[in-house]
Amino acid sequence: MNITYLIGNGFDVNLGLKTRYCDFYKYYLALPSDSDDVGVSKLKKLIKDDYETWADFEEELGKNLDKFNEEEFFSLIVNVRKHLFDFVKKEENKFILEKNEDVKLKRDFTFLEDYLTAKDKVKFKHFVSGWNSDNWYVNIVNFNYTTVLENYLEFKPDMHLPRPGGNRLCYLHDILHIHGESPLNMVLGVNDISQINNNVFVKNSDILDAIVKADCNDAMGHLVDGKCIDVINNSNLICLFGVSLGNTDKRWWNFIAKSLTKVDCRLIYFSYDNKGLDHNSMLRGIHTRYKNKFLSHMDLDDNSKKILADRIFVVHNSDFFKVKVIEEKTAKLAIDEVEENGVLVDNNIVMMPLDLKTD
Repeated sequence: MNITYLIGNGFDVNLGLKTRYCDFYKYYLALPSDSDDVGVSKLKKLIKDDYETWADFEEELGKNLDKFNEEEFFSLIVNVRKHLFDFVKKEENKFILEKNEDVKLKRDFTFLEDYLTAKDKVKFKHFVSGWNSDNWYVNIVNFNYTTVLENYLEFKPDMHLPRPGGNRLCYLHDILHIHGESPLNMVLGVNDISQINNNVFVKNSDILDAIVKADCNDAMGHLVDGKCIDVINNSNLICLFGVSLGNTDKRWWNFIAKSLTKVDCRLIYFSYDNKGLDHNSMLRGIHTRYKNKFLSHMDLDDNSKKILADRIFVVHNSDFFKVKVIEEKTAKLAIDEVEENGVLVDNNIVMMPLDLKTD
């Protein structure tokens, strides 16, 4: 059985990382700018003047490209890539995983039924029973620039994961960064030329390679796009976590929908909002809403959408992938405190009462 996770920024936010674009803007706008860099100055003014509209940087940039010439565009895209990567890495390095929390993280990858309603659990178990005698293989398509997942899992290709039921094995095969994980392969932009509001730019192949995501990946020649497509196409179970289903990644939602047309494929969509529930009877309406949100990206007739909707499970506001982290500076201070005032017992810090301290 092949399981594929598509993981977005919600995963990092779930851990406490402030990696939303609105968090980045506070950092970016405070950086000094070269007065001669017209492109960057224009961009910063646009963001500052309409902060909320720029909640999705990629989509809004595409809409505003008519305000830039070619030189200004290349200047701003290089500038944003550099500073966004620096910002994300600084945020990533603030936290470490608390002791033993990796156990829950690894377990969540395969004990998915724990988060389903009782009704959906029956359907899910019936579906996966077709692979009870087979090994399970997990792949991750990561939309984030961070590598916290690799670090927290201490990832190695084909590492073992716990699996519910029997002695059959489960492997975490690979983690693929579709948007890159370094300044040299960072992908930042739009889904296609229809999202570029500049009639000159859509005819410029160099600009398309810089801002259309598929073109950018293809221009770099690393084949990650193809690997991700193959992984999705061969999936029996696809899980969406921390993704907003934004238009600038629409091609990936369509690849998932195509896989979902297969009888032997299901989708679990982990949704989240901050509204909470007044009563569990609201769940059906919430599940329907999120199914429709996913299916709205597809050019399908109503009957086809109904068939696919029956193959989608929704898990709403759960503790899936919810693990505890600690700020590194706090951890360092704790170690310093041990040296000064405490002792370690089974790797846990035990503070000594002041009257037991010795010189």
